[in-house]
Amino acid sequence: MRSSVLFFVLAMSLSCQAHSYKSQSSTLKIVTYNTWLLDLPFNMGSRDIAARLNIIPQELAKLDADIIALQEVWSPRARQKLASEFYKKGYLYSQEESLPANWLLRGWLGNGLLVVSKYPLAHISNQNERVLSFSTFTRPDEYFAGKGAVHMRVQIPDFGEISFYNTHLGAVSFNPKAQAFDSSHEQSRRQQSRELIEFIRKTHEERPIILAGDFNAHFKTYHQGGYTEEYGEDYKSITCTTGAADNCLNLLDSYKSLNTDAKVKATASPLTNQYIGASYFYKNPAPEQVIDYIFVSSSSAMKVQESKIVLTEKLKIPNRSGELPLSDHYGVLTELQLILLSVD
Repeated sequence: MRSSVLFFVLAMSLSCQAHSYKSQSSTLKIVTYNTWLLDLPFNMGSRDIAARLNIIPQELAKLDADIIALQEVWSPRARQKLASEFYKKGYLYSQEESLPANWLLRGWLGNGLLVVSKYPLAHISNQNERVLSFSTFTRPDEYFAGKGAVHMRVQIPDFGEISFYNTHLGAVSFNPKAQAFDSSHEQSRRQQSRELIEFIRKTHEERPIILAGDFNAHFKTYHQGGYTEEYGEDYKSITCTTGAADNCLNLLDSYKSLNTDAKVKATASPLTNQYIGASYFYKNPAPEQVIDYIFVSSSSAMKVQESKIVLTEKLKIPNRSGELPLSDHYGVLTELQLILLSVD
C-alpha cells in the first residue's frame, strides 16, 4: 500500500514537471465613440455629416484599437461606408443589427450601433441574445430611435471569448431655469438601464464582460447647479457602487478607476465642443458630463492598464472655417491587460 502511494506521488510530481503552467500577458484596446451622424432634412440633424464621415475612419484608426464601438451611425449608407473603410484598415469583422420598427414608426431609425473588430466575432444564432430594443423612450424626439444594445462574442486568441456589448441609452433634457434634468426622462432612462442589465445577465453566460457606449448619464447626481457626492442610480446599478441594489452588475468603470473626480474630463462638453456650445450650432445649456463609458469585468485575468478621453482635438472640416471637433462627443479609449495561461 505504501509503495502504491509513493508511486502516485512520484507520478504526479513528474506530471507537474512535464506540464508546468506559466502566465503571459497581452493587451486589448477598446474605443467607444458617438459619431453624431443623424441625417435629417431642413438642417435639423447633425452637421457636416459627409465631411466627417470621410474623416472618422482615418482618425479612429490612428488609435490602433482592437475593437471600436460606435453610436449614432443611423443610416444604412453610413454603416456600410464605415464598415468598408474600417475593413481596409484591418478591422475584418463588424456587427450591426436593429430590431424591426413597431407600430406607428416607433423606432424606425434603428439603434445606430456599429462595432468593428480586428478579432473574429462568433455568430450568436438567437436574435434575442444578439440585440436588445428598449421598451420605452426618454423624450419626444427619441420616439423614432430604436435605442438598445447589441451583443457579440469576441474571440481573443489564447484567452477565449469575451461578451462585448455596445449600447446607447436615451437622452435627458436639462432645464437651465430649474437647474435640473427632467425627472420623467431620467425615469425612462432608468427603465432602459434595468432592461440593459437584465439583457447582459441573460446573455453573457459567465464570460468576461466589456460594456461600452453612450449612457447619457453622468456618474454623479446633479442638484441645484452642481454635481453632488451621490452616485447616479444608473451608474450604481452597473458598478455596484455604495447604495446599489443587490442585482447590480459589479462592472468596473475603466476610465474612472484610474482617475479621481478632480481629474475626470467630460465626454460631452458645451464649454469646449463647438458643435454643442452655446454660441454655435446647438445651444445646449446642460453642464459638462461624462456620459460615454467602457465598463469591464473586474478579474485577475483582465486588468485596466490605461484609460483616457480621446478625439478631443479640433480638425479642419471641409467647407467650414477654422477647426472643429470630429463629433459632438469625445471618445474613450481603454487598454486592458489580459493574463494568458499557457502549458509547457
